[in-house]
Amino acid sequence: MFAKGFLTVMILPVAVTVFASSAAAEPECVPRHELVSKLDVQFSEAQKAVGLASSGAVVELFASPDGSWTLVATQPTGESCPIAAGEEWFEPDSPVAASLDRKL
Repeated sequence: MFAKGFLTVMILPVAVTVFASSAAAEPECVPRHELVSKLDVQFSEAQKAVGLASSGAVVELFASPDGSWTLVATQPTGESCPIAAGEEWFEPDSPVAASLDRKL
């Protein structure tokens, strides 16, 4: 339950900010299967979380074991757009999170 709430609290502000600024820098949108394949083959990223935006877009978080991550929005048309990406992703209940908790 905590993990789901944590993901919502952390991802939604990023998604809102990125969606708001996406008009200035249009991401390259492709059919979902192409983007998912690219994330898997090039970055070893797999789906970790998924949600439905009020616009009808499906928002997915993909992450790899080494910490790279990509936030993707898929429109009802099937076109998927990467809307944010980064490094140092970890699951809240992982050893990395536990070590951070000890430092705080």
